[in-house]
Amino acid sequence: MSQLMNYQRYGTPFMKHRNYYIYKNDGLQNQSVLYSMNENGDEDKVILDPNSFSTDGTVALTSITFNKNGNYLAYMIAESGADWNKCKFLIWKL
Repeated sequence: MSQLMNYQRYGTPFMKHRNYYIYKNDGLQNQSVLYSMNENGDEDKVILDPNSFSTDGTVALTSITFNKNGNYLAYMIAESGADWNKCKFLIWKL
């Protein structure tokens, strides 16, 4: 079964603030990683890797949203399958 599931998977790309974003999974990751690339198709850059949230893989990324300028990212995480979510923020320069 692991051989059947071991293939790269891609989410639907979406655009926010002149940047394209996509979720990718190499096939063996518990969760997909959020990547960014610009309009020119430059190399993908890791924005948010939910697999690094915990060593045992029990913290899940549940949602993301950007501010109007696109330099803040708010994301929600759920720990150990809980219904409660924690909100965290990521700040970067455009």
